[in-house]
Amino acid sequence: MTPPHEPVWERAFPLLDLPVGGARLVRAHGQQVAVFRPEEDAVFAVDNRCPHEGYPLSEGQVHGPLLVCAWHGFVFDLRNGRCMGGDENVRSYPTRLVDGAVEVDLSEPDAAATIPPMYESLHEGLLENRSGQVTRDLLRLLRAGVPAERLALEAAIFDAERAEFGTGHALPVAADVAEMLHRHPGNAALGPLMQAMEAASVPNIRRPMRPPPDPVDPGPDPVLAGERLCAAVEKMQVGEAEALLRGALQRGFGRDVIEPWFYRVCTAHFLGFGHGLIYTVKVFDLLDRAGWEHAERLLPALLFRLGVLTREELIPTERRLRDALAAIEPRQDALFELCSHTSGVSESSDGESGDETAELIAAVLDGSDAQALAAVSAALEKGTGLRVVAQALAVAAAERLVRFDERLDCDPTVQDGWLDVVHLFTFANAVRHAVERHPRPDVLRLLLFAARFVQRGRTLDLDPDSRGLSVLAADGPAVDLDEVMRAVRGRDAQGALVLARGFLVAGGDRGELRDALEDVVLRDQATRAIFAAHHVKLLAAAWDESSALERRGGSAEDDAIRPLLAAVHFLASPLGERGLERLRNEAIRFVEGGKPPRRLMV
Repeated sequence: MTPPHEPVWERAFPLLDLPVGGARLVRAHGQQVAVFRPEEDAVFAVDNRCPHEGYPLSEGQVHGPLLVCAWHGFVFDLRNGRCMGGDENVRSYPTRLVDGAVEVDLSEPDAAATIPPMYESLHEGLLENRSGQVTRDLLRLLRAGVPAERLALEAAIFDAERAEFGTGHALPVAADVAEMLHRHPGNAALGPLMQAMEAASVPNIRRPMRPPPDPVDPGPDPVLAGERLCAAVEKMQVGEAEALLRGALQRGFGRDVIEPWFYRVCTAHFLGFGHGLIYTVKVFDLLDRAGWEHAERLLPALLFRLGVLTREELIPTERRLRDALAAIEPRQDALFELCSHTSGVSESSDGESGDETAELIAAVLDGSDAQALAAVSAALEKGTGLRVVAQALAVAAAERLVRFDERLDCDPTVQDGWLDVVHLFTFANAVRHAVERHPRPDVLRLLLFAARFVQRGRTLDLDPDSRGLSVLAADGPAVDLDEVMRAVRGRDAQGALVLARGFLVAGGDRGELRDALEDVVLRDQATRAIFAAHHVKLLAAAWDESSALERRGGSAEDDAIRPLLAAVHFLASPLGERGLERLRNEAIRFVEGGKPPRRLMV
């Protein structure tokens, strides 16, 4: 049982020493308290430091019960500390008169009582995109004992409850920064946490909570419930699907039942430029850390998003992808059994020769869409392990990022850029996880989605004489990590690639490179929230994929540096973040000429 709160009354000064309309500063027990007497019998006390920038409130102006900070004009209600104009509230202190003297209660409030108002202030800061307020509230919550991982989750929940079309980029960023936090203890946690908070705040400024549908009981049979839910998503009856999911969660269906439903939705279609599968993998990563009890606040909003995302394989230009999917459908069960039986999806499934993997990678990187899809189908017909195929696609996606012509990102006449090509790799990384987590025949469709997606980026490559790992010097003097990072911070993309390759080939510590790149991500090299989010997501996927390839050993170990080099290239490239000139060109092209935006990645 919590003991009752005990006040600590501090005798401040005789009431006669504080004239009506005046203010006095009280210093005691390490605290500074501003005491005001706006009326004859009214005495109020607040923290002397303005929560905005710390200016002494004792120097402010009092108008009845309102206090105006002399520095930036923030207005506070002296009766309760409520901010009436500005950012967050100021702490108020109880006062009383005893024998003609003013006394102030300087006791610390119970932590359980202070945390809810801190969350309320955090949400208010997110809604108004007040980054300073959000950062200060995060620090106060950390100091009150709230775990940093719980605060990362809060960013994803805030976005899930407000995003107009369901979960957005805040979810994967929150999952990725939650994994970072053990490397950033104490106050340092603010760096990763603010990445997630910005991703949640910017798209949801002043957005009200999205009203969820009432739960609908899907019945006791998990199989039939899953069929109903997936059928509703397929018909784009997203409200019905969300209601069924909420009913399933309230019925007590656990992760073992519900997670496969999400993967079935993601294998049915190539959703939203890869976002659907990426978000699905990340939501369960985050729930692993935060606990399944938070599923009801995250999963319905994600399902809503999956139901409204573009079904990329249905776009007219994707005829060959549709043909490839139709071709494997009759043999899907048999191919899955063959590939699972010969090599499985375990860590030690590297039974295939390097030549077979190299052929698959080459076809995806340099072949036509038909050749890339045929290479995946052929690998499956040979019984190549599903994880091996997925990792080969991730290696190809990493090489595509290494080859990317960063000049395109600053070309206002081209719509495609870094954010497009980054998704090739983060999607391939998600496919590898799906292969491991969803051991069912429909997962084969994801391999074809990934092959076509990575192949589709070939038009964004540098010319053949100056692209990829093949043109980076493998020999040379030892490279210091500081040299690599100077090139990254200086936005020397090709120089950074060469130096990073030299560092890794010479046996440089991959973890030290990851940490140094993470430091760049957290130091605002990207300014717009969407670019910062992709910095976080790509680096997390690059480290994840590099580690998985190294663990597998054999021929894959040589490929383990490619994902990290992909991250180096992105972080070192000059980025056209605002894109206003591009938008102007697209508007003129479309409105005056009737032409769609110029796209290379088709």
